[in-house]
Parts: sequence; structure tokens; C-alpha cells
Amino acid sequence: MWPKNTRLYLTIIAILVLMLIGDGCKVAIPSGDNSTQTSPSGLPLLPGQQIWKDGVSSYLFGTNDTEEWEGINVETIPSIQHYLKQGRFTLMRSFFFHNSLNGGHENTDADIQRRINTITNSGMNCLGVIPHILLQSAPKPGNSYTDLGWAKHLVSLLDGTHPGYQECDMYEIGNEPDLTGDAKNYVSEWNTFVPQLRAINPRAKFIGPVSYTNNLSYIRWFLQGVQASGVLPDAVTFHAYGCVNQTVSQCLQNAHNYGDGIKGVRNTVESVLHKNLPIGLTEWNFDPGSNSVLGSNDAFMKQFTEIAINQFISAHLDFANQFDAMSYAGYGTLDMFNVLWQGPPDQRTVPKAQYYALVQLINKYHP
Repeated sequence: MWPKNTRLYLTIIAILVLMLIGDGCKVAIPSGDNSTQTSPSGLPLLPGQQIWKDGVSSYLFGTNDTEEWEGINVETIPSIQHYLKQGRFTLMRSFFFHNSLNGGHENTDADIQRRINTITNSGMNCLGVIPHILLQSAPKPGNSYTDLGWAKHLVSLLDGTHPGYQECDMYEIGNEPDLTGDAKNYVSEWNTFVPQLRAINPRAKFIGPVSYTNNLSYIRWFLQGVQASGVLPDAVTFHAYGCVNQTVSQCLQNAHNYGDGIKGVRNTVESVLHKNLPIGLTEWNFDPGSNSVLGSNDAFMKQFTEIAINQFISAHLDFANQFDAMSYAGYGTLDMFNVLWQGPPDQRTVPKAQYYALVQLINKYHP
């Protein structure tokens, strides 16, 4: 028989224990809500970004969908979209040209829808590129330049309110502007484009300067210009390729330098703006040219890719886009897929070594 009042005491103790366990469960069980998480660089997450195992950003596993002159690309080959979705790639950087590179016609809403549907069908989130920006009042030197009116229409169409169009909440303004002009012109165009595009979609993130290397002088000029105007970017991006016509050992050694390049950009941002911003490497691969010798070396491609991603992780990079999925880039050496010219259409897509290397890394870090 229990002593007098023992049952009461045991009941109180049990309730207190359950309360403590309940509090512990609240901490231990993830809610699935990323709103309180931060990026690897300690900043709020970008739209659609997740934090995977070991604090790795899900957006390190992106790729590019550019526009191929011959029309052979991700959009026209559904099996590539299937492979990207099956591999759980996350962020597709897609070029929204004002005028088609294949024929020069102005891209229609149907053309925009086809590109955004490619992202949806690939199971990925959107990073749109508005390339070759040009002020509306300036003369167009060619058919690849984007005027402000068309850019505003694009951002409006992809603001999430139009049925049949996936929302796009991240945009790079321009593409490698440091190859064609100085930072003063780019800042002038940025200051004209970005405030008006932000007014259309306040949720969207606008990103620059998209330089062709970690060109720290150009990035610094850009940041100083936008600091003066107050039209700051939501993230800073650049491109980097491991090597140009070098040997296997040289290229692998250069892959170990990605971390230093990322840190150099981050230090430049902090020194100019006195705060941190997300950093993205939106074009990366082993060689920007047609290096078929290395591109067909499966062991090298696997090792180079693993070193690069590990460098991105150690440098706390926020997002990265391999160049590219499929567009016959570098005469096919940069593509993650080969397309055979014979056989059934659903069996003509052949993933290459870099695809499998990235999928293996995705499986390692995916929660």
C-alpha cells in the first residue's frame, strides 16, 4: 500500500517529467520551416534555398540552361529535364533573352513560358538572367540586348500571379558586363533597371555584377557605385573556370583555389559595404573552351567536381551553377549530357561523369 499522499506526489512528478520531455521534443524534432535558418554565410536564406546536412547550402547544386544556336538544349530534350529532377538538382540559371539567338526574333510569352516550364519540369528553382541590359533610350547595337520595357514585362509575367508560369524570385542583371564595358556604364544601367523591377516584384532578389572572373577591381567599382546610389544588390555573383588548356595536375591544383577566390569576393563586399551579402558562383567548370581531352577524362571530371564542391562548402558559398546542363557548350565538352544522333528519342540522352559526380554529392548532403 502506498503511503498517504504518495499518489499525489507521483502524479505531480509525472506531470513535470512530461513537461520537460515535451520541451525537449520541441527542440529535437525539426518543424520543416526554414524561416529561422540562416545560410552558410550567416544570412537569411534566399528564395527556395534550404540547408542540408553539415550546413551545406542546397543551392550549391545548380546548373545553367543557356540558349543554343541550333536549338539543342535542355528545353528541347525532356529526358535531360528528367535526369535533373531525378538527380535532385536545385537551382537552374536560365537565360531570358529579349531576342532569340536563334533567328533574332523577339521572344514571346510562349518562349518565356517554355523556359520557365523547363525549370519546373526539372524540379528546380529559378535564377533568371536578364542579359546584355541596355537603357531604353540608347541605340541597340545588336539583337541580343535587353531594353527596360521588355525586362519589366518579364519580371511581371513571372511574379507568381499568372497561371501557367512558375514564379521566378531571383534575377541576375546582365551577364559578364566587364567583358564589354566599364563599371560606370553597368552601374548606370543597374540604377535604372533594378528600382523599377523591384517595384514590380518586391519579393525578388536582384543580383550583380555577374563578372566573368572574380574581378575584384570591377566588383569593387560596382559596389562603390551602388553604395553611392543606395540601390544595393541582394547578392554578388561572379564566374570562374578552373583552367585554360592546362594539364590534369594543373587543373586539379587550380580547383583547390576556388575557396580563396570566393573569400576574396566576400572580403571585397565587406570592405566596401561594411556588411555581408550572399555570394554566388553562377558559372563554373574546368575550362571555358573546348578541351575535349580533359572533358572526356571521366576520372579527372569526377575529381575536379568533388574538389570544387568541397571548396565551395569550406568557403561558405551560398549558391553555385555548373556550366552547363546541355547546349553544346565548348563543342559539348562542358555539357553534363551527351545526345546521341541515332536511336529512340527517350534513349538518346547519356549522362556524363560530371553529372554522376554531382548526384553523388547531392546524395551525400541531401537530408
